Amino acid sequence: MALATGLLCAASNIAVSTSGFANVEFVPSSNGSAVCIQGNVPVYASTTKNQNITMPVSAITNQTVVTETIVEFLMAGEGLKQKILSGTTTVSGTYNINARLCYPRNTGINAHSVQFLTHGGGFDKAYWDIAPGYSYVDVAAASGYTTFSYDRLCTGLSSHPDAHNVCQGPLQLAIAHSLILMLRNGTFASTPFKHVIGTGHSFGSGITNGLTVEYPADLDAAVLTGFTTNFTGQPTFFASLDLTIANLNNPIRFGGLSNGYFVANNYVGNQFAFLKGGGFPAANLAFTEASKQTLTLGELLTLGPIIGRATNFTGPVAVVDGESDWMLCLGNCTVPTDLAAAVLPNLYPNASKGSESYLVPLSGHAVNLHYGAQVAFEHIMEFVRKSGF
Repeated sequence: MALATGLLCAASNIAVSTSGFANVEFVPSSNGSAVCIQGNVPVYASTTKNQNITMPVSAITNQTVVTETIVEFLMAGEGLKQKILSGTTTVSGTYNINARLCYPRNTGINAHSVQFLTHGGGFDKAYWDIAPGYSYVDVAAASGYTTFSYDRLCTGLSSHPDAHNVCQGPLQLAIAHSLILMLRNGTFASTPFKHVIGTGHSFGSGITNGLTVEYPADLDAAVLTGFTTNFTGQPTFFASLDLTIANLNNPIRFGGLSNGYFVANNYVGNQFAFLKGGGFPAANLAFTEASKQTLTLGELLTLGPIIGRATNFTGPVAVVDGESDWMLCLGNCTVPTDLAAAVLPNLYPNASKGSESYLVPLSGHAVNLHYGAQVAFEHIMEFVRKSGF
Protein backbone atom coordinates (compact mmCIF):
# COMPACT_ATOMS: atom_id res chain seq x y z
CA MET A 1 0.00 0.00 0.00
CA ALA A 2 2.95 2.30 0.62
CA LEU A 3 3.98 1.82 -3.01
CA ALA A 4 0.51 2.74 -4.20
CA THR A 5 0.42 5.86 -2.04
CA GLY A 6 3.86 6.93 -3.19
CA LEU A 7 2.98 6.54 -6.83
CA LEU A 8 -0.21 8.52 -6.41
CA CYS A 9 1.49 11.36 -4.59
CA ALA A 10 4.25 11.52 -7.17
CA ALA A 11 1.76 11.57 -9.98
CA SER A 12 -0.37 14.57 -9.17
CA ASN A 13 -2.64 16.20 -6.67
CA ILE A 14 -5.67 14.70 -8.37
CA ALA A 15 -7.46 12.14 -6.22
CA VAL A 16 -7.63 8.90 -8.16
CA SER A 17 -10.46 6.48 -7.50
CA THR A 18 -10.08 2.76 -8.00
CA SER A 19 -13.79 2.33 -8.66
CA GLY A 20 -14.59 -0.22 -11.33
CA PHE A 21 -11.56 -2.39 -10.50
CA ALA A 22 -11.10 -5.35 -8.16
CA ASN A 23 -7.77 -6.74 -6.86
CA VAL A 24 -6.20 -3.37 -7.57
CA GLU A 25 -2.50 -2.75 -8.12
CA PHE A 26 -0.76 0.57 -8.77
CA VAL A 27 2.15 0.24 -11.18
CA PRO A 28 4.28 2.66 -13.20
CA SER A 29 4.66 2.38 -16.96
CA SER A 30 7.95 1.14 -18.40
CA ASN A 31 9.61 4.54 -18.53
CA GLY A 32 7.67 6.02 -15.63
CA SER A 33 5.74 8.60 -17.64
CA ALA A 34 2.43 7.10 -16.52
CA VAL A 35 0.93 5.77 -13.31
CA CYS A 36 -1.45 2.88 -13.82
CA ILE A 37 -4.38 1.36 -11.96
CA GLN A 38 -4.61 -2.34 -12.79
CA GLY A 39 -7.23 -4.84 -11.75
CA ASN A 40 -10.06 -7.15 -12.72
CA VAL A 41 -13.24 -5.78 -14.25
CA PRO A 42 -16.43 -7.87 -14.37
CA VAL A 43 -17.94 -7.31 -17.82
CA TYR A 44 -21.30 -8.57 -18.99
CA ALA A 45 -21.50 -9.11 -22.73
CA SER A 46 -23.81 -10.89 -25.13
CA THR A 47 -23.82 -11.68 -28.83
CA THR A 48 -26.02 -13.62 -31.23
CA LYS A 49 -23.24 -13.83 -33.81
CA ASN A 50 -20.78 -16.37 -32.42
CA GLN A 51 -20.31 -19.33 -34.74
CA ASN A 52 -21.48 -22.77 -33.64
CA ILE A 53 -18.33 -24.90 -33.83
CA THR A 54 -19.39 -28.54 -33.82
CA MET A 55 -15.90 -29.81 -33.02
CA PRO A 56 -15.69 -29.88 -29.19
CA VAL A 57 -12.50 -28.93 -27.38
CA SER A 58 -12.39 -32.51 -26.08
CA ALA A 59 -11.68 -33.65 -29.66
CA ILE A 60 -8.25 -32.02 -29.43
CA THR A 61 -6.58 -35.00 -27.82
CA ASN A 62 -3.00 -34.36 -28.93
CA GLN A 63 -0.68 -32.21 -31.03
CA THR A 64 -1.32 -34.26 -34.17
CA VAL A 65 -4.96 -33.15 -34.11
CA VAL A 66 -3.93 -29.51 -33.69
CA THR A 67 -1.49 -29.62 -36.59
CA GLU A 68 -3.98 -31.27 -38.95
CA THR A 69 -6.68 -28.79 -37.92
CA ILE A 70 -4.40 -25.85 -38.72
CA VAL A 71 -3.52 -27.45 -42.07
CA GLU A 72 -7.23 -27.69 -42.89
CA PHE A 73 -7.75 -24.10 -41.72
CA LEU A 74 -5.04 -22.87 -44.11
CA MET A 75 -5.76 -25.06 -47.13
CA ALA A 76 -7.42 -23.69 -50.27
CA GLY A 77 -11.18 -23.38 -50.11
CA GLU A 78 -13.40 -23.35 -47.04
CA GLY A 79 -12.91 -26.99 -46.05
CA LEU A 80 -12.56 -26.59 -42.29
CA LYS A 81 -15.36 -24.04 -42.00
CA GLN A 82 -17.72 -26.23 -43.99
CA LYS A 83 -16.72 -29.19 -41.86
CA ILE A 84 -17.14 -27.77 -38.35
CA LEU A 85 -19.26 -24.58 -38.53
CA SER A 86 -23.03 -24.88 -38.22
CA GLY A 87 -24.81 -21.52 -38.11
CA THR A 88 -24.63 -18.99 -35.31
CA THR A 89 -25.33 -19.22 -31.60
CA THR A 90 -26.07 -16.86 -28.73
CA VAL A 91 -23.37 -16.51 -26.09
CA SER A 92 -23.63 -14.32 -23.01
CA GLY A 93 -22.08 -14.05 -19.60
CA THR A 94 -20.07 -12.01 -17.16
CA TYR A 95 -16.33 -12.32 -17.68
CA ASN A 96 -13.37 -11.07 -15.67
CA ILE A 97 -11.31 -8.75 -17.86
CA ASN A 98 -7.95 -7.64 -16.49
CA ALA A 99 -7.44 -4.01 -17.42
CA ARG A 100 -5.00 -1.18 -16.84
CA LEU A 101 -5.88 2.53 -16.74
CA CYS A 102 -2.74 4.65 -17.14
CA TYR A 103 -2.65 8.39 -16.71
CA PRO A 104 0.14 10.97 -17.13
CA ARG A 105 2.31 11.13 -14.02
CA ASN A 106 2.60 14.91 -14.12
CA THR A 107 -0.97 15.93 -14.90
CA GLY A 108 -3.25 13.15 -13.70
CA ILE A 109 -6.16 11.63 -15.58
CA ASN A 110 -7.12 13.40 -18.78
CA ALA A 111 -10.90 13.17 -18.57
CA HIS A 112 -11.19 14.79 -21.98
CA SER A 113 -9.78 11.87 -23.97
CA VAL A 114 -8.81 8.25 -23.37
CA GLN A 115 -7.12 5.90 -25.81
CA PHE A 116 -8.70 2.43 -25.81
CA LEU A 117 -5.98 -0.12 -26.64
CA THR A 118 -6.79 -3.61 -27.95
CA HIS A 119 -3.91 -6.04 -28.51
CA GLY A 120 -3.59 -8.68 -31.20
CA GLY A 121 -3.21 -12.44 -31.18
CA GLY A 122 -0.16 -13.91 -29.46
CA PHE A 123 0.13 -10.93 -27.09
CA ASP A 124 -1.64 -9.42 -24.10
CA LYS A 125 -1.91 -5.81 -22.91
CA ALA A 126 1.85 -5.74 -22.22
CA TYR A 127 2.22 -5.17 -25.99
CA TRP A 128 1.40 -1.52 -25.31
CA ASP A 129 4.06 -1.12 -22.62
CA ILE A 130 6.97 -3.36 -23.58
CA ALA A 131 10.03 -1.48 -22.34
CA PRO A 132 11.47 2.05 -22.28
CA GLY A 133 11.57 3.25 -25.88
CA TYR A 134 8.93 0.69 -26.89
CA SER A 135 6.01 1.82 -24.76
CA TYR A 136 2.92 3.25 -26.43
CA VAL A 137 1.58 4.01 -22.95
CA ASP A 138 4.62 6.15 -22.10
CA VAL A 139 4.46 8.15 -25.32
CA ALA A 140 0.74 8.71 -24.86
CA ALA A 141 1.26 9.85 -21.27
CA ALA A 142 4.07 12.20 -22.31
CA SER A 143 1.60 13.66 -24.81
CA GLY A 144 -1.00 14.13 -22.06
CA TYR A 145 -3.24 11.16 -22.85
CA THR A 146 -4.80 8.62 -20.54
CA THR A 147 -4.79 5.05 -21.90
CA PHE A 148 -6.94 2.02 -21.14
CA SER A 149 -5.50 -1.36 -22.12
CA TYR A 150 -6.89 -4.78 -21.33
CA ASP A 151 -6.23 -8.47 -21.78
CA ARG A 152 -8.77 -9.65 -24.30
CA LEU A 153 -11.03 -12.48 -23.21
CA CYS A 154 -9.09 -15.77 -23.34
CA THR A 155 -5.68 -14.11 -22.90
CA GLY A 156 -3.41 -12.94 -20.11
CA LEU A 157 -5.08 -12.47 -16.74
CA SER A 158 -8.62 -12.39 -18.13
CA SER A 159 -11.11 -15.27 -18.08
CA HIS A 160 -10.36 -18.37 -20.18
CA PRO A 161 -13.73 -19.93 -21.09
CA ASP A 162 -14.48 -22.53 -23.79
CA ALA A 163 -11.84 -22.10 -26.48
CA HIS A 164 -14.14 -22.92 -29.39
CA ASN A 165 -17.63 -21.57 -28.88
CA VAL A 166 -16.98 -18.70 -26.45
CA CYS A 167 -13.53 -17.38 -27.44
CA GLN A 168 -14.64 -15.80 -30.71
CA GLY A 169 -14.49 -12.45 -32.46
CA PRO A 170 -18.16 -11.43 -32.06
CA LEU A 171 -18.11 -11.85 -28.26
CA GLN A 172 -14.77 -10.04 -28.05
CA LEU A 173 -16.37 -7.19 -30.00
CA ALA A 174 -19.30 -7.10 -27.56
CA ILE A 175 -16.88 -6.97 -24.60
CA ALA A 176 -14.99 -4.05 -26.17
CA HIS A 177 -18.29 -2.23 -26.64
CA SER A 178 -19.22 -2.79 -22.98
CA LEU A 179 -15.83 -1.52 -21.79
CA ILE A 180 -16.17 1.65 -23.86
CA LEU A 181 -19.61 2.34 -22.41
CA MET A 182 -18.08 1.95 -18.95
CA LEU A 183 -15.32 4.42 -19.83
CA ARG A 184 -17.86 6.94 -21.03
CA ASN A 185 -20.23 6.62 -18.07
CA GLY A 186 -17.57 6.99 -15.38
CA THR A 187 -17.37 3.40 -14.15
CA PHE A 188 -13.57 3.53 -14.05
CA ALA A 189 -11.81 5.79 -11.56
CA SER A 190 -15.06 7.77 -11.20
CA THR A 191 -14.07 9.52 -14.43
CA PRO A 192 -16.46 9.83 -17.39
CA PHE A 193 -14.36 10.23 -20.53
CA LYS A 194 -15.68 12.60 -23.19
CA HIS A 195 -13.73 11.20 -26.13
CA VAL A 196 -12.58 7.63 -26.81
CA ILE A 197 -9.93 6.91 -29.43
CA GLY A 198 -9.73 3.24 -30.36
CA THR A 199 -6.26 1.91 -31.13
CA GLY A 200 -5.76 -1.71 -32.10
CA HIS A 201 -3.13 -4.12 -33.31
CA SER A 202 -3.85 -7.00 -35.70
CA PHE A 203 -6.79 -8.95 -34.21
CA GLY A 204 -7.30 -5.91 -31.98
CA SER A 205 -7.56 -3.72 -35.07
CA GLY A 206 -10.19 -6.11 -36.38
CA ILE A 207 -12.14 -5.49 -33.17
CA THR A 208 -11.56 -1.73 -33.48
CA ASN A 209 -12.83 -1.81 -37.05
CA GLY A 210 -15.79 -3.91 -35.91
CA LEU A 211 -16.67 -1.24 -33.36
CA THR A 212 -16.81 1.39 -36.09
CA VAL A 213 -19.11 -0.91 -38.09
CA GLU A 214 -21.46 -2.17 -35.36
CA TYR A 215 -21.26 0.71 -32.87
CA PRO A 216 -20.16 3.80 -34.84
CA ALA A 217 -20.88 6.12 -31.90
CA ASP A 218 -18.46 4.27 -29.59
CA LEU A 219 -15.27 5.81 -30.96
CA ASP A 220 -14.41 9.39 -31.86
CA ALA A 221 -11.38 8.25 -33.86
CA ALA A 222 -9.80 4.94 -34.83
CA VAL A 223 -6.16 3.92 -35.20
CA LEU A 224 -5.57 0.58 -36.92
CA THR A 225 -2.09 -0.95 -36.73
CA GLY A 226 -1.11 -4.28 -38.28
CA PHE A 227 -4.21 -4.08 -40.45
CA THR A 228 -5.15 -3.97 -44.13
CA THR A 229 -7.86 -5.49 -46.30
CA ASN A 230 -5.20 -7.77 -47.78
CA PHE A 231 -4.19 -11.00 -46.02
CA THR A 232 -2.05 -12.69 -48.67
CA GLY A 233 0.55 -13.70 -46.10
CA GLN A 234 -1.89 -15.32 -43.67
CA PRO A 235 -1.21 -18.98 -44.59
CA THR A 236 2.56 -18.72 -44.19
CA PHE A 237 2.14 -16.44 -41.16
CA PHE A 238 0.20 -19.07 -39.22
CA ALA A 239 2.28 -21.93 -40.58
CA SER A 240 5.42 -20.21 -39.29
CA LEU A 241 3.98 -19.99 -35.78
CA ASP A 242 3.77 -23.81 -35.67
CA LEU A 243 0.87 -23.54 -33.23
CA THR A 244 1.10 -26.01 -30.37
CA ILE A 245 -1.02 -26.93 -27.37
CA ALA A 246 -0.20 -24.24 -24.81
CA ASN A 247 -0.30 -26.47 -21.74
CA LEU A 248 2.31 -28.77 -23.30
CA ASN A 249 4.50 -25.98 -24.64
CA ASN A 250 4.76 -24.20 -21.30
CA PRO A 251 3.10 -26.10 -18.43
CA ILE A 252 4.19 -23.53 -15.87
CA ARG A 253 2.38 -20.64 -17.58
CA PHE A 254 -0.48 -22.48 -19.27
CA GLY A 255 -0.90 -25.71 -17.32
CA GLY A 256 -4.44 -24.85 -16.26
CA LEU A 257 -5.76 -24.32 -19.80
CA SER A 258 -7.59 -26.81 -21.99
CA ASN A 259 -6.07 -28.25 -25.17
CA GLY A 260 -8.10 -25.68 -27.12
CA TYR A 261 -5.57 -22.96 -26.30
CA PHE A 262 -2.56 -22.74 -28.64
CA VAL A 263 0.70 -20.77 -28.64
CA ALA A 264 3.55 -20.21 -31.07
CA ASN A 265 5.98 -23.10 -30.69
CA ASN A 266 9.17 -21.07 -30.28
CA TYR A 267 11.01 -17.81 -30.92
CA VAL A 268 11.82 -18.74 -34.54
CA GLY A 269 8.16 -18.66 -35.51
CA ASN A 270 7.60 -15.47 -33.55
CA GLN A 271 10.44 -13.77 -35.41
CA PHE A 272 9.16 -14.85 -38.82
CA ALA A 273 5.58 -13.81 -38.08
CA PHE A 274 6.04 -10.57 -36.18
CA LEU A 275 9.47 -9.07 -36.80
CA LYS A 276 11.65 -7.64 -39.58
CA GLY A 277 15.31 -8.61 -39.56
CA GLY A 278 17.60 -5.72 -38.66
CA GLY A 279 14.68 -3.72 -37.31
CA PHE A 280 14.50 -4.88 -33.69
CA PRO A 281 16.76 -5.46 -30.66
CA ALA A 282 17.38 -9.02 -29.50
CA ALA A 283 15.68 -8.22 -26.19
CA ASN A 284 12.38 -7.65 -27.96
CA LEU A 285 12.49 -11.06 -29.64
CA ALA A 286 13.16 -12.54 -26.20
CA PHE A 287 10.17 -10.57 -24.86
CA THR A 288 7.94 -11.93 -27.61
CA GLU A 289 8.79 -15.52 -26.72
CA ALA A 290 8.81 -15.11 -22.94
CA SER A 291 5.47 -13.29 -22.84
CA LYS A 292 3.72 -15.04 -25.73
CA GLN A 293 0.01 -15.48 -25.34
CA THR A 294 -2.61 -17.87 -26.59
CA LEU A 295 -4.76 -18.15 -29.69
CA THR A 296 -7.83 -20.36 -30.08
CA LEU A 297 -9.48 -22.04 -33.02
CA GLY A 298 -12.59 -20.02 -32.24
CA GLU A 299 -10.64 -16.80 -32.77
CA LEU A 300 -8.95 -18.01 -35.94
CA LEU A 301 -12.29 -18.84 -37.53
CA THR A 302 -14.17 -15.68 -36.54
CA LEU A 303 -12.01 -12.61 -37.10
CA GLY A 304 -13.21 -12.15 -40.67
CA PRO A 305 -16.93 -11.81 -39.86
CA ILE A 306 -16.40 -8.80 -37.56
CA ILE A 307 -14.40 -6.80 -40.13
CA GLY A 308 -16.45 -4.65 -42.47
CA ARG A 309 -17.12 -1.44 -44.36
CA ALA A 310 -17.88 1.26 -41.77
CA THR A 311 -20.17 3.46 -43.84
CA ASN A 312 -21.70 5.13 -40.77
CA PHE A 313 -18.41 6.07 -39.15
CA THR A 314 -17.51 9.70 -39.85
CA GLY A 315 -14.60 10.22 -37.48
CA PRO A 316 -10.92 10.30 -38.48
CA VAL A 317 -9.06 7.05 -39.12
CA ALA A 318 -5.33 6.36 -39.17
CA VAL A 319 -3.83 3.15 -40.55
CA VAL A 320 -0.26 2.48 -39.39
CA ASP A 321 1.51 -0.65 -40.63
CA GLY A 322 5.02 -2.00 -40.71
CA GLU A 323 6.34 -1.55 -44.23
CA SER A 324 7.63 -5.15 -44.12
CA ASP A 325 4.55 -6.77 -42.56
CA TRP A 326 4.53 -10.41 -43.64
CA MET A 327 0.98 -11.35 -42.73
CA LEU A 328 -0.58 -8.41 -44.54
CA CYS A 329 1.76 -7.87 -47.45
CA LEU A 330 4.17 -10.81 -47.79
CA GLY A 331 6.89 -8.52 -46.49
CA ASN A 332 6.33 -5.51 -48.78
CA CYS A 333 3.33 -3.26 -48.12
CA THR A 334 4.13 -1.03 -51.11
CA VAL A 335 3.29 -3.76 -53.67
CA PRO A 336 1.27 -3.41 -55.81
CA THR A 337 0.41 -0.15 -54.07
CA ASP A 338 0.38 1.30 -50.54
CA LEU A 339 -1.78 -1.32 -48.83
CA ALA A 340 -2.25 0.73 -45.65
CA ALA A 341 -3.63 3.64 -47.65
CA ALA A 342 -6.03 1.30 -49.45
CA VAL A 343 -7.92 0.63 -46.21
CA LEU A 344 -9.44 4.11 -46.13
CA PRO A 345 -11.41 4.11 -49.40
CA ASN A 346 -12.26 0.43 -49.05
CA LEU A 347 -13.59 0.43 -45.49
CA TYR A 348 -14.08 4.08 -44.50
CA PRO A 349 -15.78 5.98 -47.33
CA ASN A 350 -17.18 8.62 -44.96
CA ALA A 351 -14.23 9.08 -42.60
CA SER A 352 -13.26 12.70 -41.95
CA LYS A 353 -10.68 14.51 -44.04
CA GLY A 354 -8.03 14.14 -41.36
CA SER A 355 -7.75 10.42 -42.05
CA GLU A 356 -4.32 9.15 -43.08
CA SER A 357 -1.99 6.19 -43.38
CA TYR A 358 1.67 5.58 -42.59
CA LEU A 359 4.11 2.75 -43.34
CA VAL A 360 6.78 2.35 -40.66
CA PRO A 361 10.19 1.65 -42.25
CA LEU A 362 12.05 -1.55 -41.38
CA SER A 363 9.13 -2.87 -39.33
CA GLY A 364 7.13 -6.08 -39.44
CA HIS A 365 3.67 -7.02 -38.19
CA ALA A 366 4.32 -6.15 -34.52
CA VAL A 367 5.35 -2.52 -35.01
CA ASN A 368 5.71 -1.86 -31.27
CA LEU A 369 8.70 -4.23 -31.06
CA HIS A 370 10.78 -2.42 -33.69
CA TYR A 371 13.26 0.44 -33.64
CA GLY A 372 10.65 2.41 -35.59
CA ALA A 373 8.11 2.15 -32.76
CA GLN A 374 8.88 5.56 -31.27
CA VAL A 375 8.36 7.29 -34.62
CA ALA A 376 5.13 5.35 -35.15
CA PHE A 377 3.84 6.30 -31.70
CA GLU A 378 4.64 9.96 -32.19
CA HIS A 379 2.97 9.87 -35.60
CA ILE A 380 -0.19 8.49 -33.98
CA MET A 381 -0.15 11.10 -31.19
CA GLU A 382 0.14 13.86 -33.77
CA PHE A 383 -2.81 12.37 -35.64
CA VAL A 384 -4.88 12.36 -32.43
CA ARG A 385 -3.89 15.96 -31.65
CA LYS A 386 -4.69 17.17 -35.16
CA SER A 387 -8.05 15.45 -34.91
CA GLY A 388 -8.94 17.63 -31.94
CA PHE A 389 -8.68 15.12 -29.13
